Amino acid sequence: MFLFILSAVCAQAQAVSDSNGVGFVRINADYRLDELLDRYKEMNEGKQIQGYRLQLFSGDRKGAFDLKAGFISQFPKLPCNVIYEAPDFKVLVGNYRTQMEAERALQDIRPVFKAAFVVPALIDLPQLTVFSGQ
Repeated sequence: MFLFILSAVCAQAQAVSDSNGVGFVRINADYRLDELLDRYKEMNEGKQIQGYRLQLFSGDRKGAFDLKAGFISQFPKLPCNVIYEAPDFKVLVGNYRTQMEAERALQDIRPVFKAAFVVPALIDLPQLTVFSGQ
């Protein structure tokens, strides 16, 4: 439905380059397109989908939060969560849609966190980035 509505909105694009020769595309679109994107973001905020994460730890609460702090200091851009699944606390990192994507990330993390492995999990939807045409 979203694509149908999106295709009904009239938009034009123009290739432009700045003074440094870097190219970008300027889109002149109907104001309703921005409203639609905002509504889409609101509807999907906080929703999760089936995907994969890397599990780094399973054990006591103190160990989980200590490991999370160490992970964030070494990989500040990756999301890191501590969840409780009785009787253990688990440290899960990343939001990967496919197992292959998770396996690639595991190769970067495993030299530091040797016990890490891929687990199926509910992941956060990726952020929708909207650039204004200003």
